[in-house]
Amino acid sequence: MANTPRNNACAEAPAREGLLVEILSLTPLPDTRRTPAVAVRVRLGLVEVVFNIAALRGQRWTVRAPRDQDGAVAVFLPEPLKAKLDAAIMAAADADRSVAVYLARRAW
Repeated sequence: MANTPRNNACAEAPAREGLLVEILSLTPLPDTRRTPAVAVRVRLGLVEVVFNIAALRGQRWTVRAPRDQDGAVAVFLPEPLKAKLDAAIMAAADADRSVAVYLARRAW
């Protein structure tokens, strides 16, 4: 069996270049959190997914993908699409003055 060729029926599909990425809403999460965070509803094609923007130390913001119960990333995105999505989310957060002010304040 070790010398038999593998029948690989599942090939990797290339990322779709024309996938619609639309930011639907930005909602600051409650003040009970130590790290200020904003929930971002994003439409990826036909699916709506909620990402988060967290404000880290040094006024850095990071986009966090949704996670499952085990803590693993729940949505797989190819690198080109992930970079495009992160840039779109950051641009939307920069454009919304109330979100930018919320992420700039510190809870600790």
